[in-house]
Amino acid sequence: MTEIHKNLYIGNETDYEYKVRNQDDWNVIHAYKEPYHRQALGYSGRGAPKGHSEYLMAKRENRWKQINR
Repeated sequence: MTEIHKNLYIGNETDYEYKVRNQDDWNVIHAYKEPYHRQALGYSGRGAPKGHSEYLMAKRENRWKQINR
């Protein structure tokens, strides 16, 4: 993880999985498709169905997940 501003970090999938995932005091924005977009929407094909109600944003466990293409 790299701190780019006070208390604002940027990292990759490995950083998230091993340093952040189970921390209660972090807020995370995922800006990549694999594997999180596929997991959030539960699709298995090449791409998410364009008509899916959560194509760009999905709400899970009392938090919003912004999904970017």
